[in-house]
Amino acid sequence: MDTRCARCLMPALPLGPSPVGPGLCGTCKDQATIPSPPAESTLLNLVKKHRGKHGYDCAVLCSGGLDSTAALHMMKRHYGVEPLALTLDHGLLSAGALANVRRAAEALGVDHIAFAHDLPRRVASGMLAAGGRALVCQACAPWLLETALDLAARFDAPFLVTGWTRPGPTEPGARAVCGCDPSRPEYAPAAADTDRFLAAELDGLTGAKGSPRSLEQARKRIPRRLRRPILSPHWFQPPPAEGWQALLTRELGWQPPAEATPWKSTPCALAATSVHGAVGDLGISTALVQLSERVRAGQLDRAEAQALLEAQPTPSAAQIAAHLDPWTEAAE
Repeated sequence: MDTRCARCLMPALPLGPSPVGPGLCGTCKDQATIPSPPAESTLLNLVKKHRGKHGYDCAVLCSGGLDSTAALHMMKRHYGVEPLALTLDHGLLSAGALANVRRAAEALGVDHIAFAHDLPRRVASGMLAAGGRALVCQACAPWLLETALDLAARFDAPFLVTGWTRPGPTEPGARAVCGCDPSRPEYAPAAADTDRFLAAELDGLTGAKGSPRSLEQARKRIPRRLRRPILSPHWFQPPPAEGWQALLTRELGWQPPAEATPWKSTPCALAATSVHGAVGDLGISTALVQLSERVRAGQLDRAEAQALLEAQPTPSAAQIAAHLDPWTEAAE
């Protein structure tokens, strides 16, 4: 019996006691309630208001993946601003991804700041050792949000730009940094496991005491002086006819980060931990979420997405532990 959504590839039933809807996942069932992006005038007005009046016109969060590198390209070449390329390295960005950011910044003539911290990596190590269904990205997102807003303020950048391809509100912290929305039924068991892990373990990690355990907590405690609009040019600009990968490879020397899974365009090895924890228990992986989003956006049909999903490797605990060394060791 095929229990996947009739439209995309997500599970058609929540991984709990009651159905979301006949043959549909929660996201497809609630498609009409997904926020539309703001008008492009929101971004254009920010550019007009702040251009040339700050240390940088904006800060672009750039991890070296395809979407964030494209966002940096659009802000410089299409919108004509002077951005700061800002990389938040939690110790799990691949060497190929970091090289992509350096090449892009040099080719575009923009400044690049990389901020490194090992807290998300240590949280991932603890989750892997504990087993269960905790979502690593849900634990990492509050750190990303707080750190990004703090650095934008330090370097006098009046708004943040991301590589988000899915529309969302511009209020800081109002949506997930990645594609997994813990409020939806499909993710409810994993979100509950994440909450339990963070409640029991987070304060015991060196340097983590008092850290926010959710985006909602992070959003509420952001000081007013740090709050900034967060937008993505992907909401307004269609991809080039040749595709972003071809254009960025030709103009910026971008290369798929081969070390990361899933997707060669995903720069973060934390995704591998998420895949390992989710595939067996939940039938959900980062690749599955990304492919389903592309189906809903009309970029792939369901059969194409299924074929790509089947080609994605599922990393073992030992392979993930190799990314997380020296904080953890895991056996097969």
